[in-house]
Amino acid sequence: MHDPGDRLELLPLIQRGLLDEELREVMKRDVISQQAVLRAVWGDEELADRVRGARTGYLRDPDRTIEISARLRDDIRGGAVTLPPPGLIVGAVSLLVLLGFCLAFLFGWTDPPVWGQALSGLGFVAALAGFARLVRSAAPELSDLVAYFADSESRIWRSYALQEIILPALRHEVEKQRKPLYHTEWAVRSVRDLDTEGAAVLTPARMRLWKAIDRSTTGAIALAGHRGAGKSTAIEQVAAGRPGTRPPLTVVAAAPASYEAREFVLYLHTLLCHKVLAKTQDSIGRRLEPSARTREETVRSVLRYLVGAAVLVLCGTLAWNLSSGAFARDLGRIATGLPGSLGHALSGHSFWQATVLLLIGLFALGLLWDVIALLCRALRALAAGSRWLFSDPDSRPLRLLRREAHRHLLTIRFLQTYTTGWSGKLAFPLKGEAGLTRSIQKAEQQLTYPEVVDAFRRFAGDVAKVLRAEEVADRLIIAIDELDKIGDPEQAQELINDLKGIFDIPGCLFLVSVSDDAIIAFERRGLPARDAFDSAFSEMIRIEQFTPELSRDWIGSRLPGLPEPFRVLCHCLSGGLPRDLRRYVVDMLDIVDGGEAATLETVAGELVRRELARKAPAFAGAARNIVSSAPKSELIADLVALPTLHGNADLLALAAKLTAAGEQDAALADLGWESGSYVLFCTTIRELFTDAVTEELLSNAPGRDPHLLAIARQQMAFDPRVSWRLLTEFRAAHDLNPATNETSVTG
Repeated sequence: MHDPGDRLELLPLIQRGLLDEELREVMKRDVISQQAVLRAVWGDEELADRVRGARTGYLRDPDRTIEISARLRDDIRGGAVTLPPPGLIVGAVSLLVLLGFCLAFLFGWTDPPVWGQALSGLGFVAALAGFARLVRSAAPELSDLVAYFADSESRIWRSYALQEIILPALRHEVEKQRKPLYHTEWAVRSVRDLDTEGAAVLTPARMRLWKAIDRSTTGAIALAGHRGAGKSTAIEQVAAGRPGTRPPLTVVAAAPASYEAREFVLYLHTLLCHKVLAKTQDSIGRRLEPSARTREETVRSVLRYLVGAAVLVLCGTLAWNLSSGAFARDLGRIATGLPGSLGHALSGHSFWQATVLLLIGLFALGLLWDVIALLCRALRALAAGSRWLFSDPDSRPLRLLRREAHRHLLTIRFLQTYTTGWSGKLAFPLKGEAGLTRSIQKAEQQLTYPEVVDAFRRFAGDVAKVLRAEEVADRLIIAIDELDKIGDPEQAQELINDLKGIFDIPGCLFLVSVSDDAIIAFERRGLPARDAFDSAFSEMIRIEQFTPELSRDWIGSRLPGLPEPFRVLCHCLSGGLPRDLRRYVVDMLDIVDGGEAATLETVAGELVRRELARKAPAFAGAARNIVSSAPKSELIADLVALPTLHGNADLLALAAKLTAAGEQDAALADLGWESGSYVLFCTTIRELFTDAVTEELLSNAPGRDPHLLAIARQQMAFDPRVSWRLLTEFRAAHDLNPATNETSVTG
């Protein structure tokens, strides 16, 4: 069941998001109804839950206090926080003047001089007019004024929610409602979030990762996948935490290319100490500071009661025929007679006078209730502050944790050396001499690897326990990134074997990115020979490449309005690998730079040309490491000449020739197949993505789906012969010429 107030709070954010110029341009160009988008997003219950949960986590996160204060200071210095509009200032001043007149009449200014009467009349009318203007036109801005003077986080929260939640949801909905455009011309209109993660794409693998983290508080989870598949990005998202929860304390360490187990655990220990010092420094300093939300609520309550008092005084003055003295005397008589009979107190008054008196009574009860509640909160805060200030410093968990972190850093970095000594010399006659020396030296011995592991386990366990108990962090997560850069699987298994001793720390969850060889070994679960990865990790999650739909969403969130053929082109070239997808999008922007429209055929041809120019030296360099032979020299000659070939027929002939190179040399043959498959792939891209492309040509019909090109691109890293077969079948389905030595038209 959803709170209607939450939905009403969501509506202004959506309306403000729909004012985004880029969104309005896309909706206008693609004839998308703004009301349809608003209804769809506003009716999304999951979005309402996200906003409510994100606000709770935003206000609960201690790091936000520093962010809010710093941004407010920067805004004030930079001029982003401006004074309220003149109309609002006039209304506020008028309200104060009106309140002053009412108080003056209430406290006995019953017979002012003529000039005072004239001035009072004009001022009273002006104050009423200003107050009416305030209520009529400036009511929506009153919240912003209160937030400004209360140093509130509301303005920054709305900005955060708009940028991080509402706008991405609106863009996603617009992308869903827009019909794919199969134009073959495109000009750059807007670009966003290319240099940052920006609007992250929630893939099935990342959803599985979140579920695994939710059900695991201890152990180790492995992330596997190609380089560039998004393992590091997934770790960054975990470190940032989920909306509605406190973010975890996350330590991210890059795995070394060559390692020594003891030194690596000490390295993790050092990173954890630094993270603890940074996290607890902020939390300790804010324990006794009033929150921005409390200040905002206080200011709102004061303004509410001031306005209520002014209205009641005005109503009372009018009900007593503008005789504020009589109104004050009756009010005082009733107040001094309480507690007594309510009917007796109200007798002798008209209906309107009795109504005003009842409203004043309710107003006084509400004020008394709030004052008592405020005093209770103040007493509780004072008692908590006194206990904190006068308690033993060693009993304060966060301070004790900081001291432990400092001590562990000293133990890790330095040897403790203590030297003390004394010496004396006594001379006797006849040159007799006696001497005594004493020296005591104490040095801490190097810790053995088991001792290093034990110290790290105890400290990490204490950190997880204290931070969770003190509500500073949700949990402790230690991420070991880029383990897949250890090329030898045996070395990676050796490192995992050495680190098994720290993978079961209570309250500590490990995330480790591993190579594809590791995931293959893990999937052999149940075989008699269980390897290191199988026994070390509680779960393994493979980060797959993007599907065509995910690539389309990723590109659409960064290049709104990009026609469908250009999106498919980038997906096929990248093979769905997120890192390469971004690179091809950047290359495409370089090609279309200048504001003029570029055709699909021009963009595809230039991207292929750049790819061949990049790959040719790499293939030639790999060939030079093979034992010298005539076929090797011929292969290198063909590869270095690759960038000079421009015709599709010439490229097809070269692809066939490369796959036939070095039949007597296995290494040379493998390189020939790898380079030949790549040339065939690039040629197929050029032949498919022309200005004559149609929606039917890019359909997902069996054997004709362009995603087969992305799959062929992926398979080149494993077996280029598989890629060759996929490409050959795809070309046959599209009636493209096969790759043979006779294809060349240049002879």
